[in-house]
Amino acid sequence: MIPLASPQRLADAPPSMQTAAREFQARFGIAFGTVMHFSKSALHALHAADGDDHAVLRRAQIASETDDEIVQAMATLREIANQPVQTAAGRRRYFSALQHVYRRLLVRIPDEDRVVIAPEREGRILAESLGVLRAGIDLAPHAKRIPFNGGLLVGVSACRLQRRARRLLLFDGAIASGATLITLLELVGRPDTPIAICSVHAAREGMRAIHRYAVQSQLQIDIFVGHVTEGLSSKYYAVGASHELIVGDLGDTIAPLTDAWEQ
Repeated sequence: MIPLASPQRLADAPPSMQTAAREFQARFGIAFGTVMHFSKSALHALHAADGDDHAVLRRAQIASETDDEIVQAMATLREIANQPVQTAAGRRRYFSALQHVYRRLLVRIPDEDRVVIAPEREGRILAESLGVLRAGIDLAPHAKRIPFNGGLLVGVSACRLQRRARRLLLFDGAIASGATLITLLELVGRPDTPIAICSVHAAREGMRAIHRYAVQSQLQIDIFVGHVTEGLSSKYYAVGASHELIVGDLGDTIAPLTDAWEQ
């Protein structure tokens, strides 16, 4: 068993955690209802490669392994993410490539009576652009990872299901450490409710983390991802072997193209 802290109300967290979280609240103009702490040792245990990747991959569909269009779209994302200056035309190409990947992933995921959780910013932007986020039913909480004592805090705004769902779809951008998704699953996951996670890219470490959490929490989780690479930086961001960005910061790249972007 990997010892994981449970989410707690921000007001009940230790003062040092409250201070770290409030700095992010002020920076982004949001309010966290809960925070969850991932220590450095817990993250190391969640991410470690110890021979169980076959079990991880049994519950994952990696589209780039069988879909040439996904491979081409990922190349576009990498190219634009690594440009020194982002242009409006480049952002539009990037957004179009992202949408193409997600459309090809969504056809693989059952849509019967599901509730979507699409965290701000990129999850919500993409889900809205593809018509899978319904007002009053689905959720778009703020979820931010916060560096803390060599590990991470994840702060989440209000995130409570409005009705019982037959399945959950977590619609996110790129999976790096897996900490944000694990925090959301702590808040909404149930052992009797199948869960699908949809993401353009995942670090293998993050997939290991989610798999280990699923086994430990007895959750049924399947991951649908455009492409997978190995490697996390010391700050728990996904990095490729060449240290190039793989998809970059999705939110920063696509937010200026939407009406919801606030300058």
